This record gives sequence, C-alpha cells and structure tokens, in this order.
Amino acid sequence: MSEPPVPDDKLKDVLGDVKPSDRRSSPRYATRGTVEFHRPLETDRHTGRLVDISEGGLSFVTKVPLPVGETLHLTYEEEGRPRSTQATVETVHATQKEAGYVVGAKFVR
Repeated sequence: MSEPPVPDDKLKDVLGDVKPSDRRSSPRYATRGTVEFHRPLETDRHTGRLVDISEGGLSFVTKVPLPVGETLHLTYEEEGRPRSTQATVETVHATQKEAGYVVGAKFVR
C-alpha cells in the first residue's frame, strides 16, 4: 500500500532543524523529486519526496517509519530529469517530525 507523499507546503515543517552530518565524504545537493521504495522480499511500495542527493546517498521525506540500518530497494526521479534511477540503500538516520520522517540513506549497491 502506498502512502500519499508529504505535500510541498508541509515539507519545510517536516525538515525543520534536521541538519546534515559532518561525516559525509561528498557534498549533498538540494533537489526535488519523488522516491518509491520497498523492503527486500516485500511487495508493498511506499513513496517519499526527494530532498537532497550526493555520490554517497540521499535524503527523503516519507510518512513511513524506517529503522536505522534497514535495507531498501529504491527508485528515485529528480525533477527535470528524463529518467528514474534505481538503487539499494541503507538507512543511516530517520528523524520523526510532525508531518513525517526525514530519512538519510547511503547507497550500498
């Protein structure tokens, strides 16, 4: 079952004071787009809003709680880009906010 994405007018409320980690090996770039993900061996697909991206990972906002260390199969599409990209990620942090969760994930494959 897919949840509706966090609306644009709530995105700032969700992100709030979440700050990027100082441990990043490459800079992240703010972007907009969509994320669709599922857990391995599960068919339920979930959605989110892409927030930023780097060579090593990405951040997105979703209404789905995700534990740190969880592996996800993810497809994301940046606004203005002609195609989707598939990746396997591992959650690094998931911060609950009033309107959803801010998830940081690193690329693992």
